[in-house]
Amino acid sequence: MTQSISCPRREYLGNPEQFAYAEKFLFDDGPGAGMRGIRVSTGAGLVFTILPDRGMDLWRAEFLGKTFSWISPCGPKRPDLLEHGDFSWLRNWGGGLLTTAGLQNVGSPCDFQGVHHTLHGRISNIPAQAVSIRRIHANQGSHDPKAEDILEISGEVHEVSVFGEHLKLSRKISLSAGSNKIRIQDHIENAGFKSAPAQILYHMNLGWPLLSENSVLAARKHAVTPRNETALKGIRMWDQCEPPQPSYEEQCFYHDIPADEDGFARISLFNPINSLRFTVAYLKEELPFFTQWKQMGQGEYVLGLEPATCHPEGLNAE
Repeated sequence: MTQSISCPRREYLGNPEQFAYAEKFLFDDGPGAGMRGIRVSTGAGLVFTILPDRGMDLWRAEFLGKTFSWISPCGPKRPDLLEHGDFSWLRNWGGGLLTTAGLQNVGSPCDFQGVHHTLHGRISNIPAQAVSIRRIHANQGSHDPKAEDILEISGEVHEVSVFGEHLKLSRKISLSAGSNKIRIQDHIENAGFKSAPAQILYHMNLGWPLLSENSVLAARKHAVTPRNETALKGIRMWDQCEPPQPSYEEQCFYHDIPADEDGFARISLFNPINSLRFTVAYLKEELPFFTQWKQMGQGEYVLGLEPATCHPEGLNAE
């Protein structure tokens, strides 16, 4: 988001969590009852929720009291409620700011080397372990009251099978107090003794009031490719949004956004009516693919911005 606030000097605060904080909680009702959550506030208007039991993904997010992440009709659901089927992921998906797809399959269900993979893989339905919250005072020991105050939330997610794969995702989510930037650093390791395929896609889901018929996408000039015939019909309006429509058929576009000098490629969704702007920055060398998911349906009104190591066509196709 676009606004930041200088972190106050320590003597103004009875406790650093007066300004910025990360606090653990449990959902106590409905299909999410008993599930862990971590509510994070940067102290400058950005508040979001991490779901350790859903692969360390990010769920609800708001800026200055305005929710900008899309929340699905499913809401927050425990991973043990996942049904078994090619598209059952959709019955257990709460939406949210970030859903991780992978680690073996991204996109369409498929069969690969004798193993069947369902939509978007398993990682977002696996609880994390070794979850921790750290508060780091930069330049610790210098006694500088203006030193940067950093919150760091981390956890490990293991996608593992007896006689099969053992992929380990180590995720670190960090932010500076007073800033409105979220930094996500992932390390994927083959912790087993057999080779295993690995894919990852960051399924970021933006909704109203950031998303409306006034919202536009902006990035450096680049090639845009429609995924299918439906997307081809809307290619001239890939960067424009529309009001919610009945029976809207989703459109997906593949982007090849060039990196800036720092190695990050960037794309932003901006709503000029309420001045909300959300920017995704990703290392192009590590995440060379980018998918835009455009769904302008009634109640299914969402725009997905999705950096990845692959296209969402399924492991077999990739």
